[in-house]
Amino acid sequence: MIDYPKVSLFVLCYQQAGYVAESIHAALSQDYPNLQVVISDDASTDETYSIIRNIVDQYQGQHRVIINRNDKNLGIGFHFKKLMSELVDGELIVASAGDDLSESNRVSRIVEVWLLNGKPDFIAHGLTEIDERGNLFPSSRTIQYRYQQDPSQLSSQERLRAYIDNPYPLPFIGAAVAYRADLYRLYSSPVFPAPYEDHLMYFRAILAGRITYFDEPLIKYRRHRFNFSGNMKEHSKAALHDIRLGLNRISIPDSSSGELNLHHLCCQQWCDYVTSVHLGIHGLNTAIASSLWQQLELRHQAFVWSFGSTLSRVNQLLSVTRQWIFRWKKIIAGEMVADYSPVTHSLLTYLPTMECVIFGAGRAGELTFLKLPAGIRIKAFIDNDKNKQGKLLHGIPIFAAKESMSLLKSTDCVIVASMYYHEIKSQLIEELNVPCVRIARSTHADIINPPQDMLDRPLAIFLLTISLLLFVCLLIV
Repeated sequence: MIDYPKVSLFVLCYQQAGYVAESIHAALSQDYPNLQVVISDDASTDETYSIIRNIVDQYQGQHRVIINRNDKNLGIGFHFKKLMSELVDGELIVASAGDDLSESNRVSRIVEVWLLNGKPDFIAHGLTEIDERGNLFPSSRTIQYRYQQDPSQLSSQERLRAYIDNPYPLPFIGAAVAYRADLYRLYSSPVFPAPYEDHLMYFRAILAGRITYFDEPLIKYRRHRFNFSGNMKEHSKAALHDIRLGLNRISIPDSSSGELNLHHLCCQQWCDYVTSVHLGIHGLNTAIASSLWQQLELRHQAFVWSFGSTLSRVNQLLSVTRQWIFRWKKIIAGEMVADYSPVTHSLLTYLPTMECVIFGAGRAGELTFLKLPAGIRIKAFIDNDKNKQGKLLHGIPIFAAKESMSLLKSTDCVIVASMYYHEIKSQLIEELNVPCVRIARSTHADIINPPQDMLDRPLAIFLLTISLLLFVCLLIV
């Protein structure tokens, strides 16, 4: 007897009365035997739900069918969260929407390839595109699938770097993917449910590191002007009010939902990256962490400035001015600056951090500390030099390696900031029992290049001198 894994095929629906009947029939016509079909409507105001109800009431097939109708419109992000947390029960989850058409063997082929590849966390397949009337046509998605580099052939770090360096180049469309339910549960329900469930699951799969793709078109992906579902106005206001962006309450116009969604996507990706490091799934890469945090700061700052009140903007300008004065005072005094911007302080009020230790309290360790993003909190320095042990560096204690064993057990990562990386890594593994995945290496640029603040010191002195001269001239005149 063949043991077929339990699979859930979901169909997310919203305002798709003109297409949903075909989509539901395609889902119910799957030839896979152990299948749960979950059809969930996001409080449509047209005939979508009644069409679903009529079709399912007449269904006499073998599949277990669940119908859900939300009491109010949740939008894609919260709808997907409810679906994954409450409705599906399969080991593998196959995605589809209420306007797309799955081939009858879609689930069977996905499971076959999934099993042959050792049950990867994320599996994608090819697609064909259709217009509103069901006619085939090649568009940007078809061309993308034809010419892009297959992400499954890259390492996890290479995929992650490619995803961050380009503005979210999602290689697979959400309608043509499947993923393990464990992948979702591993990182828990999203704290910031942006309406990009395909980005959410692909990013988590990058961190988990197991992706498979096969070039077989198993779904007809419909392109029309109502592809993006959900009324985000209400949820945009609620979500922003919850986090407040560290500033005053902000009134959000309808047009801002896209910016808010991207902001929430960046926030959720940072949360998932931190979780991955916490659990030891993905080793910390300081360059990637810095890139993710920089994106967060840019999104946060732009959003607050665009949609904040006048008072919020004035407060932000005053905070930036105070920080600028403090920064230049330090530069003129010849000190390296380790302060946080107002934007960073705001981000730290609602985002998690990683708890790390820097091995190396020399200049390389200090430069690394100053360049790390605020989302990486340094608990201590470790150094083998007895002359440095017991002292403070930027207010942070320096310990000997053997004194740090209890500290290292509660640390997410040890960042080695030294040219003697391999010797220190050996010491951490063999003497201090630190798992290899929890050892990171500071980038070469971090340990040899001084901060820009030090390079700016002559300019700061010059500007201050000119300002004083101009002030004296004004007094004389």
